[in-house]
Amino acid sequence: MCGIAGFVGDISHKQKDWLSNALDIMHHRGPDGNGKFEYNNVMLGHTRLSIIDLSAKGNQPMHNKHLSIVMNGEIYNYKELLSYLYADDDLGSINTGNDCHTFLAYAHKYGVNQAMQSSNGMWAFALYNRSENIVTLSVDRFGQKPLFYYEDENGFYFASVPSALYPLKETWKVDSNALETYWQLGAIIGPDRIFKGIKKLCAGEKLTYNIKTKQYKIERWYEPKERQVTDIRELIFDAINLVKVADVPVNVFLSGGIDSTIVASQQGWNKAIHLSSIEEEYAKDAADKFGLDLQIANPALYSMDYILTDIVTKSGEPTMAGAIPYMTSQVARQYGKVSVIANGADELFFGYDRLRDDNNEFSVNQNNHMFRGSAFAHSKLNKYRHKFNGKWSSRLTDLMTFVQFDINATLDYASMAHGLEMRSPFLDHRVVEAALTIPESKHRQNGNKTILKNILLNLGFTESWVNRPKVGFSLHYSPSDTDLLKQSAWKWAIDNKFLQIPKSISARDEQYLKASAMGFFIWFHQHYKYL
Repeated sequence: MCGIAGFVGDISHKQKDWLSNALDIMHHRGPDGNGKFEYNNVMLGHTRLSIIDLSAKGNQPMHNKHLSIVMNGEIYNYKELLSYLYADDDLGSINTGNDCHTFLAYAHKYGVNQAMQSSNGMWAFALYNRSENIVTLSVDRFGQKPLFYYEDENGFYFASVPSALYPLKETWKVDSNALETYWQLGAIIGPDRIFKGIKKLCAGEKLTYNIKTKQYKIERWYEPKERQVTDIRELIFDAINLVKVADVPVNVFLSGGIDSTIVASQQGWNKAIHLSSIEEEYAKDAADKFGLDLQIANPALYSMDYILTDIVTKSGEPTMAGAIPYMTSQVARQYGKVSVIANGADELFFGYDRLRDDNNEFSVNQNNHMFRGSAFAHSKLNKYRHKFNGKWSSRLTDLMTFVQFDINATLDYASMAHGLEMRSPFLDHRVVEAALTIPESKHRQNGNKTILKNILLNLGFTESWVNRPKVGFSLHYSPSDTDLLKQSAWKWAIDNKFLQIPKSISARDEQYLKASAMGFFIWFHQHYKYL
């Protein structure tokens, strides 16, 4: 996990100063070192969080015969990729002792497209082909790692966080469409960002910039495909164990629910981290069963104002739910640089009643839940629907909207505020494809998440433990300043016409909008100088 930045165009002192400043802004993402590279019309920059290969050989940018790369993320199966490579002159003197080295060598031998398709991991990278004068930006299959870009008359810029791009202009305008999606979801949906002109490269996309023509195009490089498996349990366990690859200790987030308990069941964790909640006793049960040292994050020790200010300052974007992973990440960072979370399991294995793959119509319940249905019209939201094997899929829609733009972005911003890498084994593309291929009837054979519950039953948990009422990974206990901040932000957002709500709104949607108002209120006052 790191921060990357770069520029393509006519390089002057202005661009050089910007790159240095961008790396300083992203220092929290990679406090273990930084590096820069300049060649002709391209500059690449990197801030490093060292996790695999802690030596200086792991520093970036990395180069081989005609390729240069900066990467944020991890290629979990890099040792498998390495087995396909062999020492020859074409690879030059590159050291393939870590995941980024291996990816670069693989891209050199088989091409960048094949390297992406063969890689199992999460990433955002910029690959410069010096012989073809092409720069390729890529984001992993489900948008776990962020990458943003901006183009002006001087050239093309990119960075891991929008805040690194903000110094490019003295003033920006708020994108009204992006802001509307923020109110709908509690996070900005789609490529357009809160400041007009800044774009996000979305899940499974690559951007190819031709240096000679000064033009770029965006293409999808990944779509989930049908995957038949004989044992989904073994595949899930394999995905969990695969994300442990690291040369530093790895922690696990343990809420005490079904999904995180399955993750915790595999051996090799350093610590288990729990955000104090009404399920604390279940987290302790699971920790005791698996011999884990459980550490508790206590919300009473935090200030909501401080949390949100830190997140929006470092990321550059407002957040609704950032406090939850922020507090847990701060405790986890005391014990290592890597944590694993069960993100995506509910969406894939029917953890919610709103998910219905047997209905070809866009689910009203799903729409209401994700997009604050009592406050906003539904008609604008159909464009976020996704198909799997030609049929509308509520699970894939959840994955590519709610998970991609809300959960993944929130986890990245909140964890990286502490220099902590977050890994999500349920977003292993093999697990995703297998889960989507299994029909709803098997997933719900004995209620929601039958498949995952059966895994825990086979691990020795009781029926009452497994089938208790669902409790989400939510903020059950809040910092003491939360309510006052929420009410002030709510009134401010309405009074200043940033938010217009109908006369009739559900209690649930009102609470979510108030939480969103907090994030936007803090964001606005931290970045007001750009408006």
